[in-house]
Amino acid sequence: MGGRLIPGVVVFSLLGYLGQGSYNAIDKWQMEQANTPSKPIIQRIADSKWIPLKSLSDDDYRGLLSEKLLSIEAEMALLDEKIEELEKSKARGLETELSKTESK
Repeated sequence: MGGRLIPGVVVFSLLGYLGQGSYNAIDKWQMEQANTPSKPIIQRIADSKWIPLKSLSDDDYRGLLSEKLLSIEAEMALLDEKIEELEKSKARGLETELSKTESK
């Protein structure tokens, strides 16, 4: 029994020492983290580089919407010009057809 007692005491003492040191290090880290305010989990997920989403402030969202609105208005203006050109060409086509039928 004497041959087993001393190595057992040494091994379990080392394990106890390492366990207590680990506990103290983790407790110190948790106390440091408790003093700093943390973001909610949803905010941390949204800020992650692995998630393709990002959170926007109200001003950023308004900016995006105004950019989209400007691009849509520009497209509408181009389409209006094309419609006017088509109507003019259609009117010219009718005039030429009328002049051809009158000249016959």
